Amino acid sequence: AIVYLLLLFLVELLKANYSVLKEVIRPTLKIQPGIFALPLEVEKDWEIMLLANMITLTPGTLVVDISDDNSVLYIHAMHIDDVHEAIDDIKNSFEKAIMEVSR
Repeated sequence: AIVYLLLLFLVELLKANYSVLKEVIRPTLKIQPGIFALPLEVEKDWEIMLLANMITLTPGTLVVDISDDNSVLYIHAMHIDDVHEAIDDIKNSFEKAIMEVSR
């Protein structure tokens, strides 16, 4: 599960770098930045910290805050077409993989 999480992170890192590179070299910016709330299923402090760091280390996204009860991450995304799709992407990749590691 740990190896899968690392490989998943590397793949997502490469995809995000490519996406940001395309935006940077485009003559006109067509980004739609925004902040959205990501409800968390992970509960342990180390799981939340790992998820927040993986999101922040991925180019184009940044965790800007966490709720007082540690149940929601607030994330700034450089380009967000659909908030629900962004939430599902994170939940079905990073969060799911972290939950597999903690089993």
